[in-house]
Amino acid sequence: MTLKNPTLKTPISVPDPASYLISLKKAGRPVLAVVSRRVASLYPRLAGALEKGGIRVIAWTDGEENKTYASKRKLEAELIKAGADRGSLVAAAGGGTLLDLAGFTAATLFRGMKWVSVPTTLLAMADASIGGKTGINIKEGKNLVGAFHFPEEVAVWLPFLASLPKKEMTNGLAECLKHGLIADEDHYLEVLNADPGDMKVMESVIRRSQEIKLDIVRKDPFDESGERNILNFGHTIGHGLEKLSGYRRPHGESVIAGMAWETAASLVEGCCSKPAFRQIRNALSEFAGVPRIDGRGMERLWGHLRLDKKNREGEVRYAPLREAGSPALPTPYLAPLRFEVLEESYRLLVEG
Repeated sequence: MTLKNPTLKTPISVPDPASYLISLKKAGRPVLAVVSRRVASLYPRLAGALEKGGIRVIAWTDGEENKTYASKRKLEAELIKAGADRGSLVAAAGGGTLLDLAGFTAATLFRGMKWVSVPTTLLAMADASIGGKTGINIKEGKNLVGAFHFPEEVAVWLPFLASLPKKEMTNGLAECLKHGLIADEDHYLEVLNADPGDMKVMESVIRRSQEIKLDIVRKDPFDESGERNILNFGHTIGHGLEKLSGYRRPHGESVIAGMAWETAASLVEGCCSKPAFRQIRNALSEFAGVPRIDGRGMERLWGHLRLDKKNREGEVRYAPLREAGSPALPTPYLAPLRFEVLEESYRLLVEG
């Protein structure tokens, strides 16, 4: 199957998300807005302005627990009930999980509807809204069912950040740290020293993370050449830790622990120096620690890793790191992760 390369636009900053979406409707696009319930409760004038502007609003609950087949079917029914057809534009305003679900629903309902992304969390602004990956979780693992469906536009309104709890800021900073660790040491250091309450600083952090991810995605929009694999640094183990916790452990904390652990694995495999590992481990520990895991927990974690979508021919794979800003391997970046290395690198993390 040949897929047409999408036109990947740089995310735009909008002065007001409601006015932006209403302008799309005035331009002749029937718009249906799927809005996070949390966002609607914090910004009641947003939903009110959209409805006043003739846009039907569907309130939805963010969260990994709602990124399921059942939620997708329910959203399909809500969109159809609201009058959607193939010519409608789905506007999704929420965090990464809502964007994943709404984007996947738009990819399949009526065999494909166009959509726009209005990210409302740091994670979504800096990472999740870019790259066209949409999908849901199933019992066997995270993001195992989905589609590439690029939004027509990504519209960022920075004031959404002011209402985010610390946990959500950590979720986003995790991905920003990842962007720096895989591609730009200066950006990594910028994120380490960033004040999340300073909007000018956060605008710079978000913009640089968007640039890094866009640069990688443009080289490999449909994940075919292996160029995008480096974006999974920290996510092989990170997603396993999320699954191990029953998704009670936040995504950001899991990815931060995963990045530290995969850097330790890189050291065990001779890819990373001990000073580089120690600097990264110590820096990341300021954001989130690695959970205590006993022998039985390690076996269960390994079982989750064996279902990771990057695996090939029965091998668990991860992206080793050489140092901050530099992957250890060329494209496609991935190396096998053995159970013995998982155990040894864990000991390095917790024992120093």
